[in-house]
Amino acid sequence: NYGQNGEARIDILGYNDRLNGAALQSDGKLVVTGYANDSTGVERWCTLRLLADGTLDSTFGQNGMVLEEFSSITQGDVAKCVLIQSDGKI
Repeated sequence: NYGQNGEARIDILGYNDRLNGAALQSDGKLVVTGYANDSTGVERWCTLRLLADGTLDSTFGQNGMVLEEFSSITQGDVAKCVLIQSDGKI
């Protein structure tokens, strides 16, 4: 049961966030991916890892998040799904 009543709310960049995919690791951590916009409209691909209590896993990325801007275009850096491989890699 993640977060409060199965729900966790995390503000990624303070503007517009959307998570499109999720995968459960064998250790019970939840990996979610999607995109986040900042106030200037720059869209970044994002992946977060949550602990069972719905908080960010501080051992993953930077304080539980990985944010990337893959192009100089302000739109389109979107992750749509995530998979945990049999060796545990994301």
